[in-house]
Amino acid sequence: MKKIMLAAIVLLSPMLMHSQTLVDEGRQWNVVNSVMGFSLTYGTEIFRISGDSLVEGTLYKKMMVSYDSLSSWSLAGLLRAEDEKVYYIHPGYDEGLLYDFGLQKGESAMVRSFFCFSEDVPVTVMDIDTVVYMGVERKRWLLGEDGWAYDIWVEGIGSLSGPLYTRYGYCIVCPVWELLCAYQTDEKIYMHSDYQICYFSSVGIDESDFGADVRLFPNPVSRGQKVQLTNSAVGSVISMYSATGVLYGRFAVDGTGSLVIETERLNPGLFTLVFTSPSGSVRSLKLLVR
Repeated sequence: MKKIMLAAIVLLSPMLMHSQTLVDEGRQWNVVNSVMGFSLTYGTEIFRISGDSLVEGTLYKKMMVSYDSLSSWSLAGLLRAEDEKVYYIHPGYDEGLLYDFGLQKGESAMVRSFFCFSEDVPVTVMDIDTVVYMGVERKRWLLGEDGWAYDIWVEGIGSLSGPLYTRYGYCIVCPVWELLCAYQTDEKIYMHSDYQICYFSSVGIDESDFGADVRLFPNPVSRGQKVQLTNSAVGSVISMYSATGVLYGRFAVDGTGSLVIETERLNPGLFTLVFTSPSGSVRSLKLLVR
C-alpha cells in the first residue's frame, strides 16, 4: 500500500507544479515598464508573494508590489492555486481565473488581468512547446489568434508580461510591461534575454551614441504604411521584436542615417525596436501598428 501511495504522489506532482510554485512564499518578479514616445523612460515594478489572507474561509497568498525601489509595498491582490489553475482577487473586486495551465493547443479560457479589474479577458492557446531557462526545461504556452501572439505563459513563472499582466493590452495600450527577472527563494529562475540587469530606475539604457530626437514617423502607423527613421543612427543594427519577444527581423541603418520599414506584413500590435550602435550603445523605441 505504501508503494502505491508514493507512486500516486510522484504522478501528481508535475501536474500541480505549474500553479503551486507561482503562489509559494518568497516568489518574486521584476517587471520593467516603458513609456512610449519619442524616447523611452524605464521603471521597475517588483512583485512578491508575502503573507496569507483568509477570505470567507479560503486561504490566499498576498501578492505585494513595490513601485519605488522597495521602500514601500502595497497589496496588488490575492492568489490561490487549485489543481492546474491559479485564481486572483484584485483589491476591491471578486475572484477570477488568472492562469489555466491545463489548457491544450486550440483551447480557450476567460482570465482575469490586473488592468481589467473584474472584466474577464479571452485567451486562446496557439501553440505549446518547451524552453530552457537557467538550465531548467519548462513548458510554454503561446497565446494569440489569427497568427498574432499577444502573450506567453511559462510553467512555474507565469506571464512574460508580468505575473498579473496577462494580455494587458486588451484593456490598456501604454506603457509596455515585460518580465525582467523571476526568483524562487532568492534563486534566479528567469532573465529576459534582451537585458543584462534586473532593475531599471528612470533611464536604464546608454544612449550616448544617438541623437536626442531619433524617432520613428509616423508612430502610431496604420498597417501597410511605411515608417521612416528620422535623424542619425548611422551604422546601427536594429532588432525588431513583438510585444511577446518574438524577433521579426534585423535591419542595418545606412550611411545616410535613414531607414524605411514596411508594415504590410506586420500584425497589429506593439513592437520594440532595439538600436545597437557600432560602439555597443543601445537605445529602444516603441512602434505601434494599428
